[in-house]
Amino acid sequence: MAELASARAARTGQELTTAREERSLARITRLQADVDRSTELLGRLRLIVHGLGRADGFAPATLTQAYTAMAAWGLPVAPTTEVVPTTAGVMAYVERYEGDRSAIPHDIDGVVVKVDDLALQGRLGATSRAPRSNAPASGVPTGFPSYSTVVAPASSGA
Repeated sequence: MAELASARAARTGQELTTAREERSLARITRLQADVDRSTELLGRLRLIVHGLGRADGFAPATLTQAYTAMAAWGLPVAPTTEVVPTTAGVMAYVERYEGDRSAIPHDIDGVVVKVDDLALQGRLGATSRAPRSNAPASGVPTGFPSYSTVVAPASSGA
């Protein structure tokens, strides 16, 4: 132990005289490795905007307008978002992405259908878990209204 302490002391320019100091140095080394690993993992995180929350002073009429503005501000919006006016269009979109999830540049849990008209979204209200204007594609009823809908993949963990 004394040889190890002397070797480290020579490298750091400090004398390590006690076992406590040696243990502290070992712990700091492990913590630094953990910080380095965490920093590397955080560096791989990416944000994709897929909704609109509180927006004081910003009043788009549609979710499409909101996404367009957010993209103009430099926020990353899902490139796979589409506006489709019919139930058949929604189902075609769902089949395309459910069949080949690798075509989407991020992990997804599934496809979510959102009502584009924000005033209509407000009138539809929300449940305790999600707005009624959003529906998982697997739950889209055949009589889904034919007004414009925004279809976007749902992010994993969201």
